[in-house]
Amino acid sequence: MNKRVLSVAVGLAMVIGLVAPAVASANEGSATTTIGKNFCSMLSNVTAKIDQRSVTAQTKLSARQTEREQNLAVRQAASDKKREDNRSKADVKRDKNLGKLEVKAGNDPAKQQALNAFNQAVETAVTVRRTAIDAAVQAFRDGEKSAVDTRKAAIDAAAKIYTDAVNAALAKANADCAAGASAWETRTTLHTTLKAARDKFNADRQAVEKISASVKNLVSVRQAAFEKAVSDFKAAVEKAKADLKAAIKPATTP
Repeated sequence: MNKRVLSVAVGLAMVIGLVAPAVASANEGSATTTIGKNFCSMLSNVTAKIDQRSVTAQTKLSARQTEREQNLAVRQAASDKKREDNRSKADVKRDKNLGKLEVKAGNDPAKQQALNAFNQAVETAVTVRRTAIDAAVQAFRDGEKSAVDTRKAAIDAAAKIYTDAVNAALAKANADCAAGASAWETRTTLHTTLKAARDKFNADRQAVEKISASVKNLVSVRQAAFEKAVSDFKAAVEKAKADLKAAIKPATTP
């Protein structure tokens, strides 16, 4: 939400309090005159007060946004490092197992050839699995960012409508005060208009899809991709094992 939108939002409570309908006793001439005079005098300073208060709010908002982005980057980096560490450990373990098989194969050319084919099949399966996992992770992150950006755009659009309505209402109230219009009617009209703008903004904001719903679907898609990658990997490795066993199995005597 941009600074102007935030300014109006911060100041709206102040304005609503200013223009709240007066109690019945204020209908008397002198009371109405005093209220009207104070209303127009205070209204002329509302924009300046709103802007002053919004500076601190905007700074805090920007700081929170930066903190969220930094925390997300840290979490993603930690996840990437953990995945790479696990892969390195898996590589070491796989090389060790391959070394044991090479010892068993000895100098037999047929066994060595079969072992090379097995190793190539496993390495290909590992590469395919890792590529699929990386793609699923990136797709999730892209989808999450898209969902956040889409929701932000919708909220900003609703906020823009809200801001324009509030600014127009304030401008009209100031113009009416300057023209000597009934302060009582000006105040009542402003209060009604601001309340309608606020209610519409709240309704529009609530109608925007929550990020959690989109992320939940993205998590399901990512998990399904993970499971398929692992399943395909296991199937490829099992086939490689079966081919290796068949290749090195001693021939039976007729």
